[in-house]
Amino acid sequence: MRTEHRVDPATCSGCGTCAELCPSHAIEIATEDGKLRARPAPALADGCIRCGQCVAACPTDSISVEGLAPDRFFRLPRERLDPEALQALLESRRSVRAFKDQPVPRQLLERIVSMVALAPMGYTPPKLDVTVVSSREALARALPAMVALYQQLLRAWRSPLLRWFIRRELEPDQLTGLRDHVLPTLAPRLEGTRRGRWDTITRGAPAMLLLHSRPEAGDATADARVAGTYALLAAHALGLGATMIDLVPPAVNRSAEARAAFRIPEGHLVHTAVIVGFPRYRFRHGIRRELPAVRWV
Repeated sequence: MRTEHRVDPATCSGCGTCAELCPSHAIEIATEDGKLRARPAPALADGCIRCGQCVAACPTDSISVEGLAPDRFFRLPRERLDPEALQALLESRRSVRAFKDQPVPRQLLERIVSMVALAPMGYTPPKLDVTVVSSREALARALPAMVALYQQLLRAWRSPLLRWFIRRELEPDQLTGLRDHVLPTLAPRLEGTRRGRWDTITRGAPAMLLLHSRPEAGDATADARVAGTYALLAAHALGLGATMIDLVPPAVNRSAEARAAFRIPEGHLVHTAVIVGFPRYRFRHGIRRELPAVRWV
């Protein structure tokens, strides 16, 4: 479907910024009436993905793109981000699974969502919905259904035939995580959760973000992982603790009770879950980590 680019000939300087930045080469610079101006590239104009790069970078504000309202663009500060401050944020962030018995104010959750919306995506338009579960009571209501689903998984894993079907559905990295990380201690953890000793799934968090989309939405799974990372950093910057919980999405996707409790739209798949709350404990030390290998080419 063709996207209409409009260029104001009175202000366009023909600098070429938009053409160089366009990832689809949908804009070109051509001579019109003896002047260089931007215009849709005839052969590639249909490739516009409405990313807004051309509008965001145009030094004379001469470009508009169909479907991108002017009020979606805002002026950026000229100050350069302090890399030391960014590194300090990254070094001090930790996955938090122990929370104070204290609700998270709505305005803080709204700020996290606003920063999640800034996460980069594989391609436009945005395809992720966010459901904010803002009370511990709602999480607690869905917990028994999620425990029951994972108890069914444990029973299925004990059957060689059913285990074969489970293995067929999983990617290699998912299988490794399930076999080596989740299953070895899952039975006693679920029993402890069922008896109220602890919460091994939502960790007693007072709030949770669920990122979901229709299954046909392209790149949604990868986009949700990136957006979830933005949620982790946003929560930390706001004085909250957070972590992604990979046990939640499969349980919600397969449990009608959990879907109903969280009001997930019909047909949507949950890709990522992020629990949020005020940390019960303060970390005194960072943890230095190294990549398995770094290769320069």
